[in-house]
Amino acid sequence: MSLDVNVFDSLKAKLLIDSYTALLIDFIFLKWTLFSYYI
Repeated sequence: MSLDVNVFDSLKAKLLIDSYTALLIDFIFLKWTLFSYYI
């Protein structure tokens, strides 16, 4: 039972990290696009 909870927690943490990484990549891409647009 505790193993299932641990697996679920790590999966949840991985999803959270993935979503934060996706947001960061989107932000950098948006900044780069705006930067290139102004140049």
